[in-house]
Amino acid sequence: MALYEIELMNQYHNRHLIAFIIVLNSLKTNENISRYEMIDHIKKIVTENSPYSDELIDTLIDKACENNILAISKGIIRRISKETVLLPMTLQEKIYLKNILKSPYVLLFLDEPVIQELLEKLSDVPKIDFSKMIDFTGISKEREFDEAYINNFRLLMQAVQERRKINFVNIDAQGIPHQNVERFPFKIEYSVIMRCFWLSLWNQKEKRPFKANISRISEIQLLDRISDEEYQTVMNMMEQKKEQHPIVMIITDKNNAIERINLMFSMYHKKTERIADDKIKLSLSYYNFDENEIIDGIMSFGTAVQVLSPNRVIEKIKEKLTAEILLS
Repeated sequence: MALYEIELMNQYHNRHLIAFIIVLNSLKTNENISRYEMIDHIKKIVTENSPYSDELIDTLIDKACENNILAISKGIIRRISKETVLLPMTLQEKIYLKNILKSPYVLLFLDEPVIQELLEKLSDVPKIDFSKMIDFTGISKEREFDEAYINNFRLLMQAVQERRKINFVNIDAQGIPHQNVERFPFKIEYSVIMRCFWLSLWNQKEKRPFKANISRISEIQLLDRISDEEYQTVMNMMEQKKEQHPIVMIITDKNNAIERINLMFSMYHKKTERIADDKIKLSLSYYNFDENEIIDGIMSFGTAVQVLSPNRVIEKIKEKLTAEILLS
């Protein structure tokens, strides 16, 4: 059950709305609570530093009464519904969801009957075609997914969620198949520029992580779950494989470079700082096995990117530039 038609976009109001729903769901059917007790519970959840509005809480209580969730008499509030109260979606969220449901990517997560049922429930939501509003220049064409890819993707999601090792066939970049590969998958990532999913795996024998393009993986078999202790050990070793110093660079917004570089490195942890109207400072954290790919990506932006550190990366870029000049 949702509290319909509450379109609160203000960040403080949203905090109070979420806190209000948490308090509602904590109440048992026919349990009584005073208005002052409810306000006290809400304040504890949102912290005392957030602005508070009596009018907002009264509006939320009124909406809950209109939807037969609460009844109120002489300042005493009583929960009358057994159903869990859901956080309502704003109109903007519904428009966004309607677009997502028409994307081929949603088939990776939901079956067709479920998609159609959701679209029917959103039939009254305005149709806005995002493809006419967003510039996809420099981004690979959106792909379609066949049944084999969808089944593989869902198996890999299950393996990641359940912390299970997998056995599979992997075709490398040279087109050579590798049979009976046994690894522990720990994360699925998406490249916006390449429009493809990558699977991050841990190679127990070599004690290192690596990535595989999911479209090159087949014949997947789910193996045993790993223990909490083993999982924590792998995560600790993964942390040690991160480069100690991030790549720090200045991006000048030539030819929409700021937006494009954020898209290119969407899979990585980044920190950005606006240092001028047309410049940002970006710090990119990464695993050492990704370094060459990242350097190639940075170089594709030409003079729009200036790398500040680390020196090792700067020297690698200089070497690549020198080699390109000699070959030209």
